[in-house]
Amino acid sequence: GTIRVQDIIDYEIKSSYQLTVRAADSYSGKWAEVILSIQITDINDNPPEFSQYLYQLNVSEATAIATPILTVMTTDRDIGSNAGVSYQVLYSNGTVPPDFYISSDRGVLMLRQSLDRELQDIHNFLIVATDMGTPPHTSTAHVTIY
Repeated sequence: GTIRVQDIIDYEIKSSYQLTVRAADSYSGKWAEVILSIQITDINDNPPEFSQYLYQLNVSEATAIATPILTVMTTDRDIGSNAGVSYQVLYSNGTVPPDFYISSDRGVLMLRQSLDRELQDIHNFLIVATDMGTPPHTSTAHVTIY
């Protein structure tokens, strides 16, 4: 016989199933049962989710280089390596902001160089979170620094 699913299976909802399969001989009435254990494999079906998608903060010109100014938090409902997340800082055009960097593994945003309000008073950029699944999923948060 064939065993088929009637609905979508999602590892994050239920990771294993146990079924009792019965085979019966309609002529003799004899039957046998076996317990079938099914383990579901996780796929990368969930993107990382930021705890918030807009960060607005004030950073003083006197803030020292390499000072942590923001820590972003994400969750990924996948399991194992599919849930691992790395971070990067980008302008909306894909270039890297020269004044900021982020620890790719912890999501800690820091100053790469001192800020100068006379040269630029507002900084707008994105923090991109990419999970470690195949294919990878990404999500973005917008950052404005005054």
